[in-house]
Amino acid sequence: MEEQQRAEDETRTKRRAENETRTKEKDVLVRLFREALSTAQLLEPISHYPEHCKIQKKNGADLGNASAYQNDDAACSFLSSIAEEYRERQTRRMVKGRFFSYSIDGSEEGRRSGSEAEAIAVTFPEDDDDDDNDNNQNNHFGFHAL
Repeated sequence: MEEQQRAEDETRTKRRAENETRTKEKDVLVRLFREALSTAQLLEPISHYPEHCKIQKKNGADLGNASAYQNDDAACSFLSSIAEEYRERQTRRMVKGRFFSYSIDGSEEGRRSGSEAEAIAVTFPEDDDDDDNDNNQNNHFGFHAL
């Protein structure tokens, strides 16, 4: 009976340790995602991302053993995931709406350089069942290479 109790206690302890490890790993990845997003929102080059991670470590942030996620490629992967989630969320919101408008704009510089792309912006009202509310959202859906 005691052996069974001891075995159950060991199993619970292992599960608790595994859960704590997963939580710490998740926290580290959340910090790294936020750092990549912050780099992009500040319009800084992605090449600055590894330096931002080093500064985070110097400031005492626990980035664990996630050195594989502290490079330019990881930042691009994080930003792609964030952008895809944002695009899907905005698309769901737009589909639920009653109407929307869009505008498409290209750049003259892109035409000259041969890397032409079009920016797509979509405007739609928030679907909050309040017809008197003029809460329109202008959403940038991205660039489409031509």
